[in-house]
Amino acid sequence: MEQKLIKEATYEQLLTSTIIDGKPTYYGLGFQVSQDAKGRPFVGHVGNSVGAYTNLFVYPQHKKVIAVLMNCTDPKVQPILDEAINALSEHPTV
Repeated sequence: MEQKLIKEATYEQLLTSTIIDGKPTYYGLGFQVSQDAKGRPFVGHVGNSVGAYTNLFVYPQHKKVIAVLMNCTDPKVQPILDEAINALSEHPTV
């Protein structure tokens, strides 16, 4: 967020959704570029594999990063993770 490791142009690519055939892909430079359930812009990644779920939300405007990792195989866990992300994102940065 302080852009100490990458150039400004690279940082902007990270935050900008790629357009293909006139449609947004919702991916910037390797990360998802989207809005959370409350409409706040974020950069991150949501994914799962056998036995694990991951959620990474970076809110550049608020200088906040939230990462949730969970050992779980139940696909119904994502709404619970969404609630956790929403709750954490509403608290002030410490």
